[in-house]
Formats: sequence, C-alpha cells, structure tokens
Amino acid sequence: MSIRATACRRARGWSNRASRFLRVAGTYRVGRPYVVGGRSYIPEENPRYRAEGTASWYGEDFHGRLTANGEVYDMQGISAAHPTLPMPSYVRVTNLANQRSLVVRVNDRGALSRQS
Repeated sequence: MSIRATACRRARGWSNRASRFLRVAGTYRVGRPYVVGGRSYIPEENPRYRAEGTASWYGEDFHGRLTANGEVYDMQGISAAHPTLPMPSYVRVTNLANQRSLVVRVNDRGALSRQS
C-alpha cells in the first residue's frame, strides 16, 4: 500500500486534553546517529516532516517484544516505526489509493532494509 506520512506533533508538549485521547507510553528520545547496513541515520525533530512510501507490517514474530522506546509491540494495535523521527512522535498516515488517513504513534526504529 502506498502511503504519505506527515508530522503532527511530538508527544512531549501535548496538552492534558489531547493526552486523554492519545496514550503516551515509553520514553521520549530523539536518539543518536547510527549506521545500519552501511547507511547512516541521524534522528532529529522535524515538525515539517513529509514523505511518501510503501507501508509494511512487522507480523507475529515481533508481537510482545519491546520497541526502541520501551513499549511492548502489539500487532493488533496501531503504531509505527521510523528511522529518524523522535519517539514517540505522532504522524498522520494517508492511504494514497483512497485518501483515508489516521494518526499513529512512532514508537520504534525501523523500515531500514526497504529504504534506498
């Protein structure tokens, strides 16, 4: 599925009213630069983030394991992984085929092997 992801807001700084609706768990962190497969990644706060790409899914192998910011991955839940956005962050993900969208929490590093 082709998607578009745009930044909403980082978790730190959400109002009390918003936090009633969006469960914030794990530890807020931007992270340090790292290298995977010879490619460098530099995590950063980017309130103007926007990208298009292909969605993927972890599957059962990761169910119950800890994510990069300390949350337990729930394959029935809605969350996202990203190589450079702070964790947790919130992004609006839009299905480009039908323009339906939802806001998801970025709580893991990932999608590293499929990026060019």
